[in-house]
Amino acid sequence: MSRMRLEFGYDHRSRRVLKRVWTGADSGSGVTWILQSDTRFVYHGWNMFAEIEPSRGTEARQPADAGGCPAGVRQRGELPKQHQP
Repeated sequence: MSRMRLEFGYDHRSRRVLKRVWTGADSGSGVTWILQSDTRFVYHGWNMFAEIEPSRGTEARQPADAGGCPAGVRQRGELPKQHQP
């Protein structure tokens, strides 16, 4: 039977700063857990600035807001039509 375990970490402001996804399989001595993803979240104030996956190098991606623009584009006064995903 395959299992999944999620682990989250939060900073002193209750912002999520860590997400780990583990998969596990039953073995004779219990469950063997293997880390599938390890994501760190970086903030500027209350806004998420980037997601980093250390296990895949230093890849960083900026989250998109509800309109599909990278976070912060609208805050800088740019119009959504200027952004091309």
